[in-house]
Amino acid sequence: MTKEIQFQKGIIPTVISFDKEANEFVIGDEAKEGGIRGRTNAFNFKQFIGSPDSEYKKPGQLWIAPDGSSNTSSIKLLSYEEATKIFLKKLLEKYEIPATLHIGIPAIPEDGWINYYKEHVKAALREIGMPPPKFIWEPFAVFQTFKASKIDLDFRSKNILIIDIGGSTFNTCVVRTTAEGRFSSSSASGKPVGIKSSLTGGVHIDKKLLKSWIESTKSMVKEDPANCSGSMKPDTILRW
Repeated sequence: MTKEIQFQKGIIPTVISFDKEANEFVIGDEAKEGGIRGRTNAFNFKQFIGSPDSEYKKPGQLWIAPDGSSNTSSIKLLSYEEATKIFLKKLLEKYEIPATLHIGIPAIPEDGWINYYKEHVKAALREIGMPPPKFIWEPFAVFQTFKASKIDLDFRSKNILIIDIGGSTFNTCVVRTTAEGRFSSSSASGKPVGIKSSLTGGVHIDKKLLKSWIESTKSMVKEDPANCSGSMKPDTILRW
């Protein structure tokens, strides 16, 4: 029987920040809230776990400013490798780890990316004292988690389309269940179909929205503050 780790709510988002008062890294919603309060954080680095070592281990790819300022010695500079280790350690340190740890992997159609992702995750887990993982395609892992969440839905004899949009990845597949509502690895319905992922997610939507906002506000921003009047006079002039 597979033992499932029930993570506490708000710990999963792949975001890292640093709590100066506690003198430790924090992850998930706690790290996101730090960003909202003006302290920068590191996020959406999952897409780079499958990068070649030259990029994955390059120092200073991510930076965290606990004070919200770039002029401070407290800034934390991280490589994607360091961020991966920090996140996995904080994610798993308070839980009883099963003998076999299943890790979701985006079904990116590039063998090089997949191989680097697996090797980098295995190395990170090994360094923090975790057992070697087994990998499972992420959209299928989403189905398994959703089915185990005790949501009152009928899963019997269904073709289920899984759409999983993350911060930096987009995963899809179709799962076919048995008459009993199970996913049987030994039956004809025992293989998810159409598994595919791409390195596109919520962050790309955010960028598109920001670009759209910038374009729509260009006509409202004056090049010379003296030409602005009333409520349109800005405190800070944005020059595009």
